[in-house]
Amino acid sequence: ARAPCWRSFLRSTWHEVVGEGAPAQSMSQVGLLCEAAAETWWVEPFVATLSFAVSINAFSIAEAKSDVKSKRHDDSERDWLYWFGLRPLSLVTPAAGLAYWAGIYVWVSVVSPPDTQSGCDFSFWTVLRLAAELVFGLLAYDAIFFAIHLLSHRGPRWFGRATYHRRHHANETDLRAMHVLQHSFFDGSLQVLVNIVAQRNGIFGPKMRVARWLHNIIVPYLLTESHAHVQQLPVASRFPSLFPGVLGHRQHHTTGGPPFQQFFGYLDHRILGFSVKDVETTAASS
Repeated sequence: ARAPCWRSFLRSTWHEVVGEGAPAQSMSQVGLLCEAAAETWWVEPFVATLSFAVSINAFSIAEAKSDVKSKRHDDSERDWLYWFGLRPLSLVTPAAGLAYWAGIYVWVSVVSPPDTQSGCDFSFWTVLRLAAELVFGLLAYDAIFFAIHLLSHRGPRWFGRATYHRRHHANETDLRAMHVLQHSFFDGSLQVLVNIVAQRNGIFGPKMRVARWLHNIIVPYLLTESHAHVQQLPVASRFPSLFPGVLGHRQHHTTGGPPFQQFFGYLDHRILGFSVKDVETTAASS
């Protein structure tokens, strides 16, 4: 007799434990929960906040371990605050979080939410649309902020003074993951507004809620990774040609020059003649 395959074994075991109709019920409950979340205004900013919090803390722990190996800091500083990236203690992260939530609350009180689908059915065509909206949103966010970022460095003096972007460059010698949120109020507000524009103007109109949540997970992570002081960046080091903006952002903090894109590199290459080889060469020699 033919031995039962592992799928049959798992299926029969599942039915014995939770019952015959459990998978359908579970999927239905997930769908209902997703729909409820899609109608709740604070879920989207909460996802972004959580992504920043997890990313910053994860990279801060990695930075602390790297400090120990390279002996960049004194043994006396290695208490629990140090291991969680809070030594020296900084109020940058909670201050940025409070400002972000205050701004979002004012925004949702004044501007009505876009009429868009939730994306919670996860059908084949919905998943395809989710992927397209996610890619388009990342490209749009990166391209729009490239122009603002370039103007902050090489534009009219009044624009640089208005954004006070040099506040973000205050830690050139010891840049850390938590410094991703170190910027002036106006500079940070521009980033949030660019993100809102990218979310509300997708390739098919306002993006579906699930696509917006995924966007708010990926963007904070990539921004945090680009500032992290670790030997190997988990994503950018594996895909340097795709993410030269992430890979070269620490170089930008040192030189004040390109790359000005935060994620990708095609605009830096086309407009400024900058390529991923310039990032890799500098990184190898540092």
